[in-house]
Amino acid sequence: MIETSVGTWSERQVLRQQLLRDECSKNQSLKLNMTNVIHNNRKLLRFYIVDDKYRILYGFICKVGSSHWKSVFLVLKGTFKTVEEIPLWRAHDPSLKKLSQYPPEEIEYRLRNYTTFVFMRDPLARVLSAYRNKLEEHNVPYQKAFGRRIIERYRDNPSKLELETGVGVTFAEFVRFITDKDAKNNMERHWKPVYQMVLPCNMHFDYIGKLETGKEDSEYILRYLRVDHLVRFKEPYRNTSNTEEIFTKYYKTISKEYLHRLYEIYAPDFKLFGYSMDEDLTRRKNYLLN
Repeated sequence: MIETSVGTWSERQVLRQQLLRDECSKNQSLKLNMTNVIHNNRKLLRFYIVDDKYRILYGFICKVGSSHWKSVFLVLKGTFKTVEEIPLWRAHDPSLKKLSQYPPEEIEYRLRNYTTFVFMRDPLARVLSAYRNKLEEHNVPYQKAFGRRIIERYRDNPSKLELETGVGVTFAEFVRFITDKDAKNNMERHWKPVYQMVLPCNMHFDYIGKLETGKEDSEYILRYLRVDHLVRFKEPYRNTSNTEEIFTKYYKTISKEYLHRLYEIYAPDFKLFGYSMDEDLTRRKNYLLN
């Protein structure tokens, strides 16, 4: 089911939640033993931010506006007065508590009693955003950690400078890397499949937001969380270029074979959250946010 804009916001929420339940029931392998997770593998819950004052759990996904939502929680925490004054680098403040930091009985209590929400994004748009931000732009840590490996593994006759700096990785090389089943540690949180991060088939989401409808979803969610009088969501910066043109520019460099591989890796994300897997990319509507 691909979501349309028909219906009220509440009706679309019902559809999103029903789709998630239906798809999870079709794929039981996506469900984990939560008792085991809570007692023996709490690190799997590290992608949930907890606000105990307002009883909120937020499943954050990198490249899906998570920095901006973390800013919201810093305001609620009292660290800052407004989201506008928070630089993006400060959004990743270690003072924001993760669900994984609590003892088992307190985790179970919060899962039962707190309001939980998550934001999702078209998987192909998220992959492209991760590439542009982490490898195409000047990002020394990622170029050294991943760029050098990618160039060494997939580029014929790389120069000494390319091997030393990891600068200049192409989008096609990046896609080869993340779809390479033989490449070790090729999944990093900025492009890791969402279903492996926030355990959507184990969690009850009171609200499911999408980056494509981010402004409306954010306003409603803040209202239903009863904190809209305390903080407002600052809409992420949008690239002023034509987003469909950007998407086409990069994905036209990806062969059918590697597009198939991308769909295979991110298939649960597409299906659980209602995104199109149409291989005619020119027919897809994508929103690329930096």
